[in-house]
Amino acid sequence: MVVFSYKKLLKRVRFPVYKLPSENYYYRDGILFLNEKVIDDRNQPGASLGIRRLQTPHKVYNLRTCYEEFIDLVNETPSILIDSKGLVFSYKKTKSQKVLSYRIHRKEILDTHTRIWVKGINFCFIVKEPNYGKEWVQILHLNNLPWLLYSLSEDKLEPFRRKI
Repeated sequence: MVVFSYKKLLKRVRFPVYKLPSENYYYRDGILFLNEKVIDDRNQPGASLGIRRLQTPHKVYNLRTCYEEFIDLVNETPSILIDSKGLVFSYKKTKSQKVLSYRIHRKEILDTHTRIWVKGINFCFIVKEPNYGKEWVQILHLNNLPWLLYSLSEDKLEPFRRKI
């Protein structure tokens, strides 16, 4: 199993990723098993984990927890994961970074997402759902520069640190 820090994870892993509930997985004849059920069948054609899982004739293990973006991994600490390509890995948080609150300057609510413009930052953040009533965003910084949208809130929150 490969262990990634945030730098290598962002380069090598394709989201969404799924949490494996235990370390009792094993490979046999090109198939990744967990509790005698299939997680990934490399014998099936397809570029993604989902396509191969749909095509396998074996009983498939239900992957319950999905992390769609990197920020979802920052908020939790899953031990073993599998990405959309079928790479099994572990994510090790190595660096502590600041999370600061910013006032929302403008919201563009569109059909499929919302663009949020923040005072003091010259690029927008994309949110999948409209967030009415939220006037503040918390932004994770990387090396003292704004990086990822961490959360939204009605009130300004005190600065804090998060390990990535």
